[in-house]
Amino acid sequence: ECTHCISCSGSALLCLINDLLDFSKIQSGRLELDMRSFAPHECIDRTLEIVQLKAEAKGLELVPWVSSDLPRVTTGDPGRLQQILLNLLSNAIKFTSTGRVCLRCHLCAVEGLLRFEVQDTGIGIAPETMARLFQPFVQADATIARRFGGTGLGLVISRELAQRMGGDLTVSSSGPGRGSTFSLWLPYRPPSPPLLRGAPSLPIFCGAPGTLTAMVVHSDSAVVEALGEQLR
Repeated sequence: ECTHCISCSGSALLCLINDLLDFSKIQSGRLELDMRSFAPHECIDRTLEIVQLKAEAKGLELVPWVSSDLPRVTTGDPGRLQQILLNLLSNAIKFTSTGRVCLRCHLCAVEGLLRFEVQDTGIGIAPETMARLFQPFVQADATIARRFGGTGLGLVISRELAQRMGGDLTVSSSGPGRGSTFSLWLPYRPPSPPLLRGAPSLPIFCGAPGTLTAMVVHSDSAVVEALGEQLR
């Protein structure tokens, strides 16, 4: 028990230090991005692996919904994308006591944007509070700050990173007790042809169309939708 407490305290202190360092870089205009070609599916998988145990410990269902139209290679900063997704998923798990946390990823072809949505069935957000969420050192209210902890910098840093990469981060909620959705938009930048040819290929089914049939049964419609998309 003491070892677990020390580990949790160390992790919390490390997160605090990293947030303060990133915030200071943003304030001084010295935040740098590592723009390169990468596979978004791999970034998503790594992030989900990190938060999976936290979700299981709270009895939450972690539902990945990755559309088949999500490009297998794009250009951006994979480390910063993972940082944003990790922050959003960790917050969703922290503020959700029952139900699920869903990560939806797809390409908006018309706008040329990659969209990542983190939806939860948690405590929700009051309309008058949403405008303050992206202000430094601000949380929903003092009661939530005392109950859940945190620095109030994660969302500020995440939005700044999104905007530095040419995108944005927004939030919506139907109110307290009705969950929330954080939407990350990033421009889709195709890699150069040589990099695209050398990218890792994703597994596919080679059977002829119509030869495979699957029935998905689950009590949660979001899980059925996510699995159905992955089976297409």
